[in-house]
Amino acid sequence: MKFGKTYTAIIYDPTFPQEWRDKAIDYRQLKKLINQVVIELSALGLNPAVLQRFITEPSQHSRFVTQTATEPTDETTEPGYAAIYEVAQSTQTHGISPQLRLRLPRRDSESGIHDLPLPTLERRASLGLSSPDATASIQTTGILIPDGTGQGYRPGSSSYILPNVMDDGERQDEVVYPLSSDAAFLELLSGALAALASLYSSILRHCEVEVEALSRTISSTARPRSEGGKSDLDTWRSIFQLWVESEIFESLSERHHGEVEVAEAEKRLKRFADEVIERGLDSKRALRIVDSKEALHRFYALNVLILDLKKFQLANAEATRKILKKHQKRTSLPSSVVIPSLTLTVRGKESLPRMMVCMITETLLPVIPSIDDYSCMICTSIAFKPIRLDCGHLFCVRCLVKMQKKGTPEYGNCPLCRAPTVFKADKSNLDVALMNFMKDWFPKEVRIKAKENGEEANKEMAEELGIDNDCRVM
Repeated sequence: MKFGKTYTAIIYDPTFPQEWRDKAIDYRQLKKLINQVVIELSALGLNPAVLQRFITEPSQHSRFVTQTATEPTDETTEPGYAAIYEVAQSTQTHGISPQLRLRLPRRDSESGIHDLPLPTLERRASLGLSSPDATASIQTTGILIPDGTGQGYRPGSSSYILPNVMDDGERQDEVVYPLSSDAAFLELLSGALAALASLYSSILRHCEVEVEALSRTISSTARPRSEGGKSDLDTWRSIFQLWVESEIFESLSERHHGEVEVAEAEKRLKRFADEVIERGLDSKRALRIVDSKEALHRFYALNVLILDLKKFQLANAEATRKILKKHQKRTSLPSSVVIPSLTLTVRGKESLPRMMVCMITETLLPVIPSIDDYSCMICTSIAFKPIRLDCGHLFCVRCLVKMQKKGTPEYGNCPLCRAPTVFKADKSNLDVALMNFMKDWFPKEVRIKAKENGEEANKEMAEELGIDNDCRVM
């Protein structure tokens, strides 16, 4: 299937808002305007084949110079012809004015005919200026032919003759052709990209507001048990943990690190939604507060928005890339001159969906404290009865006791920074505030860890007393 049909099918996805479709790149109309540019160039004798030959044939001493209108014209080129494609942009009207500048060397022959294969340049135009450095600009509407006196010209084509240019001692004329069809093409493309930039900014602002509102709602429904009343804390922690593990939009594995492709992201989002249902995390028993149910639907909708935007943004970026490539291929006018005049580049440095995912991970997820942030670095479970060493690192009391019981010097150093702080630790190193925080936010994990600590301590004590743990009273 051709890209045009594929692009249309993506843009007219029924899930996209009408505003998105209205501001999408008009790929079909841009293709039509490229055809008009080709016709316009062909009328000047500059069909793509001629222009391409003029660029690539070094035997003709030709040069193709690309520059923007704000740059000075290079007046020190070697003798010969030069074609310069320029795109000027007005700071007042914001209009785009592409033009083709042709440098033509003056011949010593009496006829003064330019041998460039351009039908609109049948004869040399002599300005008759007294100074070789003088400048002039004459607008005409036809073929430029001397009237015999060297002072007047018969109009017949849309062009500008610029004054004598000294080039290694040889005088040159410059003929400038405004490209009206190319201007229409660039205006349409630039306008579409400006509209897209405005749309993306609007979506980003909407996402910021929604994430902030959603974080407040979830925070109110996932309060610590110590505050009393109903709480869906455990359910939301499970939902967020599942979302992080699903890696819907961003893969963290070493093999496939980075943004996930659209098709794969769609599959992962569906798996996430199915897993939430399968685990019963969306049931009335799991979400006992009405606002939690609504917040879960909004969280789904936010993920769907990111996925749709990912499809939409990639489709428009690819349409822009392809239309510029087609423009250069059909007209032989280089895209490197066009791109700086456009409001939005083909591939931005930042992905908008990635920015929205960052909002979720940095603003929404921290509403529910993650147990990974409060885990012991040795046993990897929750660091209940947390002991904060003098070096600042945190371990659970059981792991610290085990290291102290070893008694050997290598166990006297902090496992993370190797500071000699383990043997110095005592009950004053217990972080009481953090312990109470863990009881509030991780009550289930704290109960499990306390039970395991008690069982392990009893086992160690029995071993020290020589009691067989397998002994049973009948």
